[in-house]
Amino acid sequence: MAEAPGEAARADNPKTLVSQRLYEAILSGELTPGQRLTEVDLAERFGVSRTPVREALSLLESDGLLEQSGRRGLCIRQLDHRAETELYLYRETLEGMAAGLCARHISNSEIEALRELLERERLSLDDPGGIVRINRLFHQQIARGSQNRYLTDALKRTAIQTTLLGASTLNVSQRRATAYAEHLALFSAIEARDETTARALGEEHVRNAHRERLRMTLSEAQDDQVYP
Repeated sequence: MAEAPGEAARADNPKTLVSQRLYEAILSGELTPGQRLTEVDLAERFGVSRTPVREALSLLESDGLLEQSGRRGLCIRQLDHRAETELYLYRETLEGMAAGLCARHISNSEIEALRELLERERLSLDDPGGIVRINRLFHQQIARGSQNRYLTDALKRTAIQTTLLGASTLNVSQRRATAYAEHLALFSAIEARDETTARALGEEHVRNAHRERLRMTLSEAQDDQVYP
């Protein structure tokens, strides 16, 4: 996955801090699609003035996380089923391409960085929040290894859009285990400089994540039903 908004900027920048906290709140499900956001409420929530809040909201709106919703004002964007499917199909193509190019171009030091992240992932299998962050770093490293700036930018934007789908599929313990196994296989292909296999595994990894997302959505829909 790509960097969160503002992640590469100065950590002491109020706009960066607010945008990062908003991004994480959407990712965790604390803030949900369709929810209205106001400068006053957010400034009070984060203990800052309205100026950095306004700047952060503008940044997240440009990233496609927020949208104007008539009289309700600025709200967290909602994706319908069609948009979700299109997003995953697009991600499948991008992640596969990144994995293949990474296998072609990756340096020895970048391989060691991926190996370190995999070890951290193994140690975090019982920590959903930790493994979500490590997963993001793992996919960022692959994107950088592709050595294609346009592809990296596209991956960043799709990763940001994916947060609109709600809580990460890695919150499901079974998915954490299977995703880790998929990462190991993908790493092996990249380390072997096997571009064809890496690309296929990168695509399959996203397809499996999509299937888990569909299962989560179905389960939530069933839980919401009220029977007489």
